[in-house]
Amino acid sequence: MRKTDDGNNILSVASREAIYGHIRRWTDYLPSDVYDRLCNCSTTSQDISVLTDAKWRRMIDLGKDREGFIKEDALVFVLELLDSNGIDTEMDKETYESLCR
Repeated sequence: MRKTDDGNNILSVASREAIYGHIRRWTDYLPSDVYDRLCNCSTTSQDISVLTDAKWRRMIDLGKDREGFIKEDALVFVLELLDSNGIDTEMDKETYESLCR
């Protein structure tokens, strides 16, 4: 088995799947139309809520909520992803706060 520089074992994807089951991505929680728009850098403002919910759901699956992460962290991830894809996501404070709930 390969080792990292600090001596830890590196598991292959097949090994991780055998141990942990199917490894889900946060995008697996998206409806196909929202996923298609995300992949084509054509996300709409209505998609942000769905994207945030999907990312938050995956974070919960991974136990990130027990580590202190909150839904706002999922929203920030989504907004940064969209920004890196050149998608402008201006919103008012009320909209931002409602997406964090």
